[in-house]
Amino acid sequence: MDGRRVFIKVDGTYGESASREASLIGQFDNRHFPNLIAYEANGPLSFVLLEWIEGIPLETILKHRTQLTNAQKENLLRQLVSILKALHHSEIIHRDIRPANIMIDMLEEKWRMVLFDFAFSIRKGSNPWPELGFLTPRVDLLRDLGGAEYKPDALFWDDAYSVCQVASKIDAACERSFPEIWDQMKSLIGKLTHDGSFKT
Repeated sequence: MDGRRVFIKVDGTYGESASREASLIGQFDNRHFPNLIAYEANGPLSFVLLEWIEGIPLETILKHRTQLTNAQKENLLRQLVSILKALHHSEIIHRDIRPANIMIDMLEEKWRMVLFDFAFSIRKGSNPWPELGFLTPRVDLLRDLGGAEYKPDALFWDDAYSVCQVASKIDAACERSFPEIWDQMKSLIGKLTHDGSFKT
């Protein structure tokens, strides 16, 4: 290594999650996604090596939401829209967008927002990726994935829906306070979704 601080994420799924996360993150050249440094998906210890973000989880910031200015709220909301549009452009459904998986780099003047944890993501479109093999028989894990509050249904994922829920955490009156931003988010609900219902 070159002395940089890094974040190491160990994969306990025999490389399946590490391979997927690395492949998906590697598609982005965007300040709102972590830089992939290296990964190992075939060795005895699978892992993903990501850039270290000197930040605070959005979940922590929201505990002091009343202290956020309107300008800070608008900044965060516009970055959420940018993240959502990048995901839709790449036809990727993150499936776990919630404040705990969003880091805010407060060292940057305008608070850089970074979305983490692509281990359970799904790719749609002309070259879709199937459900992760280890998750297929684990309906219980799938029901928990993403958190009930941030998805339309237990086995149905829509990142635009999740982003709207996060936006409401940033400003409970988001629809009224920032109508233009809210409309951008809401207009994408239902455009890129994944139904994980098991049909017999």
